[in-house]
This record gives sequence, structure tokens and C-alpha cells, in this order.
Amino acid sequence: MDTRIRRLAVDHARKSLEQVDTFSLDELKLLMRYGHPFDRLLLLMGLNCGFGRAEIASTLVGEVHLFSAHSPRHQEILDFNSTAEDSFIKRVRRKSGVYGEHILFPLTVQAIQWAMKHRRTFPGYGPHAVLVVNRAGTALDKSTKAGNTNQMIPNHFDRLIKRIRADGDDIRSLSFGKLRKTGSQLIKRSSDGEIMGVFDCHGQPVKTDALTDAYSNRPFGRVFTAIRNVQEYLQPVFAEAGNDPFPTRDAASSQ
Repeated sequence: MDTRIRRLAVDHARKSLEQVDTFSLDELKLLMRYGHPFDRLLLLMGLNCGFGRAEIASTLVGEVHLFSAHSPRHQEILDFNSTAEDSFIKRVRRKSGVYGEHILFPLTVQAIQWAMKHRRTFPGYGPHAVLVVNRAGTALDKSTKAGNTNQMIPNHFDRLIKRIRADGDDIRSLSFGKLRKTGSQLIKRSSDGEIMGVFDCHGQPVKTDALTDAYSNRPFGRVFTAIRNVQEYLQPVFAEAGNDPFPTRDAASSQ
């Protein structure tokens, strides 16, 4: 019996130059320009670290290392010279159990400092506390009373896009998850598929080599270099945040 699957013309209709929906530079500029501080926090964590809503909601305060260089030994392993001016998120991705490190854009540092200030206003602040909470101090991955998945992050992002479109600006109605893909695409463009896999904390960044992690350390130094390249590319986006992107007033007022 012939069990081969026949491919129809419709199966190939999606294949084109742009096989994955990602935001353009102009669209990212609009998102930053119209975003409230909370929106900008989500935008930056998605682009800078490739975080989706699960990663943002589960990031702990203790996983953020602001203005902290790696030890000399770790700099040797990374083949990357960090300084006390550099900041990082270092964590294990809950979904894959894979360790990852991301060097932070200066604007991402400001966003995280803003989030930390808000988090300190609620009990339990410390290394094991979740970093990003809503205006009531509740974790963003806490299920609703009906037991449904928390939709605060995607709902916030959808409202941001609606504000932009209502003002007459042209932006596609892409989901929040496309920010993670946009960050990944920018990393791949400035490096290669392996570095993108490490950036995304994939279980096997080199698809043709299942043992690569058993015989070598992941090249986070090259990930940091790629992030720095993306940072340079995104300068026009950062400029849209203005001179006071994260006002010092109560953080909850912007959520």
C-alpha cells in the first residue's frame, strides 16, 4: 500500500520569501511610540531576550543581574569581555529546561528597573519573587477564577495595536508571539541559525548534532555580540520612546 502523503498546490501556498510573520522596523517604531510603559516592557523583553508571555510571566527578580560583569573565568569561557556597565538575564527556560543568558539593551534595563520599582510595592519582594506583576501585584500567569489561561499580556498587546490603527497608522494585527519571532529573526540575520537557537534556548540548537551540548559550552558570547548588533539596528525604535520612557510615577497607572 502506498502510504506516501500527496502534496497539493494549496500546501505550498504559504511558502514565500516571508515564511514567518515578523514585525517590520516601521511597525516596531509605532509599537514603541504608542506604547505605555508596561507595553514597552513587554516589547523590549520580547525583542531583547526572545521572551514570550510564559517567559515574561515567570522571570524572577533574582534572575536579573543589573550592572554586573562576568567573572574572569566566565569571560574566558564566553569569549566575551563584559564590564560593570553590562546587565543580563540569566535563567533556565521553564518549557525546555535549557539554561540561557541574554545581555540587555540599555532601554531594557530601564524597563526592568521600572518593573522592579512596581514589584517592591507588594509583599514578598526578593530573589524568588516574579519580576512582572499586574497593578494588583498578581502574577501574570495566574489562571482566572474560571480556570482559564491568563490573557493579560496578549490583551495588552492587542489593545496597543488597536490604538495605533485607530489613529490611522498602518500596522498589521499580529499577535504578541510574533515579537519573539521578530527578535529571533533579527538575531539570525546578524549571526546564524545556531546562535538563534541558543538565543531561543532551544533544546538542540544544532539540529544535525544532538551531542553538541555534551562536548562544548553554548556560545553565549556570540549571542551577546548578536544582541549588540540588533541593538544598533533598533536605535530608531528606541528613539521613539522619547526622553522619559518609564515615568517615575506609580507603575500601576500604566497597566
